[in-house]
Amino acid sequence: MRNLIYIAAVFFSVLIFPSKSETAELERKTAWKGTVDISEKITVPAGGILTILPGTKVVFHKGGEIVCRNGTLDAVDAEFESDYRSENHFFSFESSNVKFKNCIFRNMYPGRARYSYDKNRSFFYALYGTFSMTGCSLEKCSAIELVWIEKSLIENNLFNDVYQRALTFRICRNVVLLRNIFEAGNESSELLFLNCVDDSSVILNRFYGNVRAISLKDKSKGNAVISNSMFNSSIGIHVQGQAKNNLFFGNLIFKPSSSGLNFISAGKNNIISNCVVWGAKNNGIYIGKTNDLIVRNSVFANCKYGINISNESEASVIEHNIIWNNNRDEKTIIEKLRLSKNLIEDPLFVDPENGNFRLQMKSFGYNENSPLLNAGYPDGSSIGLFLSFKSQK
Repeated sequence: MRNLIYIAAVFFSVLIFPSKSETAELERKTAWKGTVDISEKITVPAGGILTILPGTKVVFHKGGEIVCRNGTLDAVDAEFESDYRSENHFFSFESSNVKFKNCIFRNMYPGRARYSYDKNRSFFYALYGTFSMTGCSLEKCSAIELVWIEKSLIENNLFNDVYQRALTFRICRNVVLLRNIFEAGNESSELLFLNCVDDSSVILNRFYGNVRAISLKDKSKGNAVISNSMFNSSIGIHVQGQAKNNLFFGNLIFKPSSSGLNFISAGKNNIISNCVVWGAKNNGIYIGKTNDLIVRNSVFANCKYGINISNESEASVIEHNIIWNNNRDEKTIIEKLRLSKNLIEDPLFVDPENGNFRLQMKSFGYNENSPLLNAGYPDGSSIGLFLSFKSQK
């Protein structure tokens, strides 16, 4: 190999690339450091391990990509960037274990669209295996796309100026998305897309920008979407297909340009609880062709329509919510909701127009206690938005 230093023994080989790489297949145990320039397909062999050491900078030039099948990639404190717009994936992995920690990705787009029915592109594609990304920053990148992944952790990452979509999951299980920040850009279409995803958690993430924040589609089931915040999205949470047995709990959707929660269609036994939609320009929640949807202990306020239910909805339970100051809510609908023990009154947040959704309390100098304070009463006198607050009665 030209321009390579190979140290053989029981240690990893260390590959130093002062210029463009000329190697198609790596050694079984390879470590990169320094600056690595890639201008053709680099293959990690079956059973091989590619370690990218702290401080390494990997630059993709025209024709550059990394391919791995039945191998391992482990990158810590490394940087990845591209100086051209590839029509392929920069990373293609199958049945492999991938770990990125505290890494930086820049300008990794547009990437490849894998399916004719979905034109969103991805710079990273993995089929089977495991995937972990923690503490990373991605700027102007297309999607990370994971398919048939049994275990993945995406935690404490920043996705900035997203190209089309940030994350795509298809037919995955045990996904954990925790404390990430997603910021849409001018070329974003949506931020998080989950298709046929089971038993996964989307918790304490923040979404910014006028695109869909979360899309949950087809036969996704047993997922928990908890305590996420969505600011100025087009739609906060979009559900379509036969998704069932999913929990949407404690989410804040602030001033979406369309709807806060959009259940175009869904399977049975989805639960929306303890959520707030404030200032939606269309619907706080739209309920289309659904079965046995439960909406409770939530707030739909300052929207065009608070709760918009189509004739195709069957056996929906809407109870113990607050509906307040929605422009187009009809009196007949309001009275019907009131009879279902929903409250038609001001939720008394501290300063919701400026994003402060703390509750007014007499003990903090306010004239009244918010009706959201208590644990939730069957008679409809409070809805108990925050379970940590005990009864004041």
